[in-house]
Amino acid sequence: MLTPVSRIDIFKASHFADQFMAEMEQAYAADFDKNDVKEAAMLRKYYDHLAPFVGLQQPIDAHGVWAFAAASKAEYVQQFALQLQQALQHLDITSVYLLTLTQTCIASEFPFENFTKRNRFKRLGGIKNSRLGYQVSVEHLPAVFPLFFFSGIYDVPVIFLITAEGATPLSLRLCDDGNLHINYQQAFAGKIAEAATAAKLEMGDTELCSQYSTAYFRNRKAVDE
Repeated sequence: MLTPVSRIDIFKASHFADQFMAEMEQAYAADFDKNDVKEAAMLRKYYDHLAPFVGLQQPIDAHGVWAFAAASKAEYVQQFALQLQQALQHLDITSVYLLTLTQTCIASEFPFENFTKRNRFKRLGGIKNSRLGYQVSVEHLPAVFPLFFFSGIYDVPVIFLITAEGATPLSLRLCDDGNLHINYQQAFAGKIAEAATAAKLEMGDTELCSQYSTAYFRNRKAVDE
């Protein structure tokens, strides 16, 4: 289910991933002091894509949040990946790249919720190599995506999913509230809003993360009240 692809090959194959991941690394690397020996070493070790190879002519100028209004942890785990699958299929996206923010070995370094999830990731094709990302068919997301729920990552994106094959360039990053922050080009705004509606996902801005955090699982009725 997981097809290993080097991060460099991903960035060379997708101008969208190339541009977006460079922008993300630049944003997080800005807090490092290059004159500090330890921080400079961290930059060299982990930040492998601070400048795009080619970039895009059109900027990635639109963003939002997709949230699933689950009433319980069980519903979230069982349904969110299925709703995401529906939304991506509505956008004619057939596969996505799975990436971490920086050059990190997902199989051995990612803080999965438990060993069962780590072992499941390895059985699905995860390899111990920090220079890898993965390509995942959208039809396999219900088996792969939930492995990254309830991880030990906070304050940075948990995982990225970026269009690998499909008609709509889109980046989705899982946050520590359990929602997906999406980035895309404004020209696709209408299609992306339609996809959220078709998949029964809530779409809005970052305020959704205070309404639909996995920390307390509010359903839609509770939020409205």
